[in-house]
Amino acid sequence: MTAYQKSAAQPVRLGFTLIELLVVIAIIAIIIGMLLPAVQKVREAASRMKCQNNLKQLSLAMHNFHDANNALPLGTNNCCFGTWYTAILPFIEQPALGNAFQFKTATGLDQSYTATVNLPSCRTRLTPMTCPSDMPNDTAGATPMPNHNYAVNYGNTVNGQHDFAGVVFKGAPFGNVFQGYAALSYLPPVGFAQITDGLSNTLLVSELIQGQGNDLRGRLVFSEGSGITGYETPNGKGADVLAVGLCVPPTTNALNPPCTTSTTVAPVSPSTTPTNTHRLAARSRHAGGVNAAYGDGSVRFATNSISPVAWQASFSTRGGEVGE
Repeated sequence: MTAYQKSAAQPVRLGFTLIELLVVIAIIAIIIGMLLPAVQKVREAASRMKCQNNLKQLSLAMHNFHDANNALPLGTNNCCFGTWYTAILPFIEQPALGNAFQFKTATGLDQSYTATVNLPSCRTRLTPMTCPSDMPNDTAGATPMPNHNYAVNYGNTVNGQHDFAGVVFKGAPFGNVFQGYAALSYLPPVGFAQITDGLSNTLLVSELIQGQGNDLRGRLVFSEGSGITGYETPNGKGADVLAVGLCVPPTTNALNPPCTTSTTVAPVSPSTTPTNTHRLAARSRHAGGVNAAYGDGSVRFATNSISPVAWQASFSTRGGEVGE
C-alpha cells in the first residue's frame, strides 16, 4: 500500500476549532447588539402609541362627561372624598365601578375612598389608565391600591391654585377643594365656555410616573396623587412636593422621580397669605417628553425642552396666552 493510500484512509475532521467557535460567537453577539436597540425602539414606539390612545380615549370621556353635565368633573373633593377619576369611571366603560363608588354616606356626609364600600372601585387596576412604558405599582400606601399614569391639570402653579413664586395663577380646567377655607376655597366645575384661552391651547390630561413602594404619586382616588401642575416642565429636575409620608425619594427607591415633603398648607382664611407648595410635575418613561391631551381632543407630545412659559401657558384657562 502506498503512502498516498495510507493518508487517504485517515479520518476526516468534522468539528470547529476553538478559534472558529469564538469567532462565530462574537459575530452572533454583534448581531444581537445591533438588533436589540431596534427591538427596544419598536417596543417603546408601540407603548407610546398605546399611551397616546389611552389619553385620546380619556379626553373623549371628558367631553362625554361635559355633554352630560355641562361641565368637566371636579378635580378633587378635599383630600379623600372622590376625584375626577371616580367621577369619570362610567364614561370610560366602567359603569359598575363608577356606580359602586359612594361619594356620600346615608346621612349625607362625605365618604372616604378608603371606606369599605368604596374599596372595590379603588382597588381595580384599569389598563386604559396605565401606560405600558411604566412599571405598575399596586401596593402603595397603608391601604394597598394601584397607582395609575394619567393626571388632570390643576393649573399653572401649585395644588393650592394660587400665585406661587412669582407665577400668577391663571385658572385651571379642574377645581381643587384642597385649597382650604371651606366655601371660600371651593372652585366649581369648569365648563368649556369658561376656558377662554381656547380648548386647543389648554391641556386637560397628561402623564405622571407611578410612585413605587409606599409612594402615592398616581393614586388617582387621592387628591395629591391625582393632578399635575405646569410649574415644572416635563420630566423636570425639580422635586415634586407632597405632604409628609406621601412620597418615597429616589435615594430610597431609585425608580422614583425626585420628591420632597412639606408641611405648608393652604390659607386658613381669605386674609392669610397662600403658602401651599404641593405640586406634581408631568413625567413619563418615554424618551424626551410626555404625552398630553388637550381640550379639543388632540393628543400631542410635549418635549422636555419646552420653555417654562409655553408649558405654563398650556396649563392656564384664562391667561390670554397661546399654549404650545
